[in-house]
Amino acid sequence: MSAVLTLSDVSMRRGARRVLSGVSLSVAAGEALVIAGENGSGKSTLLAIAAGVLTGFSGRVSLSGPCGYAPSTPDVPEHLTPGEWLALVASLRRTRASIDDEIKLMELTDVHHRKVSTLSAGQRQRVSLAAALLGAPALLVLDEPEGALDHASIMRLASRLAGTTCLVATHDLSLASRIGARTVHLETS
Repeated sequence: MSAVLTLSDVSMRRGARRVLSGVSLSVAAGEALVIAGENGSGKSTLLAIAAGVLTGFSGRVSLSGPCGYAPSTPDVPEHLTPGEWLALVASLRRTRASIDDEIKLMELTDVHHRKVSTLSAGQRQRVSLAAALLGAPALLVLDEPEGALDHASIMRLASRLAGTTCLVATHDLSLASRIGARTVHLETS
């Protein structure tokens, strides 16, 4: 299988601290790769680089196809409704994917007309994940997607991720086993 994502010798510093040092990995089509490690090991930094939202690193990143990214803290505009946010994401991605399908799959039907500012942390997380999943991107990059989710939501997410190409950072290694992921451990620099 061909690689959807390849990172070659990726390194990054934040001030005097080296956050990542020579990380190389690849994610093949249909593969789930979980990045594990202690707090401060660079998981979030690595995922942001892979998703193309963080610059200032050395090394090379190659991504074939669109990427859906959900950061560890949902970054959804609070003045929009989940439906409005997903419509905006769909238009930016130029996809005709069904917003209603993602709303149903992420169990947001009861709140899709409410402003994001009125939603619980778990509901905001599900909105962020729905946006990442919208349009079946070539690669899903999910940073601690289980954060703020209850057990039932985590099980639905694991089911939704089965068979997708994804790069996931998590402290919950049971999520890795549920989605059949290969695991790479980052060490704290």
